[in-house]
Amino acid sequence: MFKLVQNHKVLYFISLILIVSYSVVDLLKSILMSYIFDDHLLDSISSLIVIVLIFLGVYLIVSTLQQYVVEVLKNKIRYSLNQNLYQSYASRNIESFQKKDSSEILNEFNNEVNVVIDNYVSSKLNVFSLTISLILGSLYIANLSVEILIFLLFCAFITIFINSIFKNRLKKNQMNYLDSMKQWLCSIKNLCRCFNDIKILNLEKVFCDGLDIENKNLEQSTLKNNGFIKILTSINSFISQAMFFLTLLFGIVLIHYNRLTVGQLLGIAQASNMVIMPIVNYANLRNMIQSSKPVLQKLLDNSICSEEKEPIIFDEQIHDIKIKHLRYSYGVRQILDLNNLVIDQGKKYLVIGKSGDGKSTFLDILTKQKKADGIYVNNKDLKDVQFSTYADKFSYVNQDNDLLPFSFEQNITLGRKMSKYSLKDLVTIFNLESIFDKERDNLDFEHLNLSGGEKQRICLARAMYRNKKWLFLDEAFSAIDKTNSDRIHQFILSSPDLTVLSIEHKVTKETVSLYDKVLLFENKKIVSMDVEEYLNRILINKAYNKNSIDKD
Repeated sequence: MFKLVQNHKVLYFISLILIVSYSVVDLLKSILMSYIFDDHLLDSISSLIVIVLIFLGVYLIVSTLQQYVVEVLKNKIRYSLNQNLYQSYASRNIESFQKKDSSEILNEFNNEVNVVIDNYVSSKLNVFSLTISLILGSLYIANLSVEILIFLLFCAFITIFINSIFKNRLKKNQMNYLDSMKQWLCSIKNLCRCFNDIKILNLEKVFCDGLDIENKNLEQSTLKNNGFIKILTSINSFISQAMFFLTLLFGIVLIHYNRLTVGQLLGIAQASNMVIMPIVNYANLRNMIQSSKPVLQKLLDNSICSEEKEPIIFDEQIHDIKIKHLRYSYGVRQILDLNNLVIDQGKKYLVIGKSGDGKSTFLDILTKQKKADGIYVNNKDLKDVQFSTYADKFSYVNQDNDLLPFSFEQNITLGRKMSKYSLKDLVTIFNLESIFDKERDNLDFEHLNLSGGEKQRICLARAMYRNKKWLFLDEAFSAIDKTNSDRIHQFILSSPDLTVLSIEHKVTKETVSLYDKVLLFENKKIVSMDVEEYLNRILINKAYNKNSIDKD
């Protein structure tokens, strides 16, 4: 609990004071009950009305303040949990974040945070409240009848013992429920993601059959978890009712032997709730606390970014990138085995090769989206360079880049007012006039109407507006028509200070001629060659293939 309230200590302390105050007011009700009957206050109606009105006024004020402040505290804790989670996720590197399924993340924010607040935090505060009530009620009853107090505490022991038996069962049920909920959210996410393909391939029944299974699992795990808790709650409620009536019978016996007065018995009956309810509810609350502890621990673990700190602040421009003994594998499959390659500032590099030869992986490593040894930027080991300071030195666009939830203008400017390129010029160069003529404030879902080529042109315009010295492109022209592609190529590659590494599959001879170097990926290696050498190699291959066909 301390970890959750460490940023809200004052509010937490005030909540505890108000909880104690509420328990004191609750005890006054028992004292008032005894006073009314034993001191014949019923003979004075006016005095009784005044006392009751005063008590009700105090009760209303203290109760309202206590509930409101506790609710404020819970919401502050909820805010902190959410904040810690999204800050933790935002601070992770790209490779680490991509290992986390989005449905699991959504489940943490949407479900697990509420489990912690509603089950753990609320239960902890209630335990404190009930403990204070138990102490005050026990002292009051002990002052009137030690026998009744011993009887109530004996019943408490039985209740706690019964509930402790099912502690592990509750914990297991809670974890099964969370796993089922995560799987259910993942299935719904897949439905949304693959809806078009599901319809076109006529897979509605197959997909719904799978959802039926997940829905059934969720139903069963929810019933096991909530149903079991409800059963224990009912048992505890039965015990509390039995304890109340047995206390009355015990008190009547004591009255018969002149050990108690009627007023004292009524006061004990009222105060017994301060003993019985904590005893019974403590067991219920303990069950809720135990079942929510794994969820809390998981959220706290996910709120801590345990990744290694990158010590080098990169506060200079990139002059060159050297590759020395770079090896990268997916599991047992080796993708890259590179050595002795230098990428110089100001050069334009065309990156080509067959699909699966590691081109995109190579760019991901250069942009620090994936970690690998053997990359040196300005003779600094890239794996030790702070990502945020390094990423500020380049722009990156791939074929899957989507638009941000900003206005059309902000999607290009990112809120920056000044750049080497004006927004108006970029809109013209990238042929975006038809989009920017439309007055739209937000891209929420509206960008779904844009073509893939339009999205790519916006992302490329954004990259140029950022005015960085290095530009990494991963099939950033794949959806752009030839006319626009040629014009944008000419614009980007004509910038003398800009270093470009561009992965492309379909390029014309004219486009290739705009580059300085070609990086050809073959058999996990990179062959670096001049453009003229590459073009001659293509001509030779074409001539060879033609001669082979003629001979056949």
